[in-house]
Amino acid sequence: MLAYKLSGLPMLISDEMVAKYMRGTKPIHDVMQSEIDEIQTLLFETINKTEDDYNDGIFQNFQEFTSLSGFTMSNIEDALAFNYYHEAIHTGMIMSIMKFL
Repeated sequence: MLAYKLSGLPMLISDEMVAKYMRGTKPIHDVMQSEIDEIQTLLFETINKTEDDYNDGIFQNFQEFTSLSGFTMSNIEDALAFNYYHEAIHTGMIMSIMKFL
């Protein structure tokens, strides 16, 4: 969403996937192995595709956006930098949850 949607481009994942896992959602059913496999594949495919698209210069019409944490993204480079922080938060949460399992 940060790279593609804010640049006015189609996202690499479906709107349904975004809606299912966006901020404010919670698990409402068991996740099937096929969905886990799809998410794992998307994690790597979207990184590679975004890198290719960045190198091809497609992120030209970036719409400035300020995150809830107060980080303002004015261009694709800002969005990619913020994404590292965003993903680190997810990783920290996953590691905390795993301590309880």
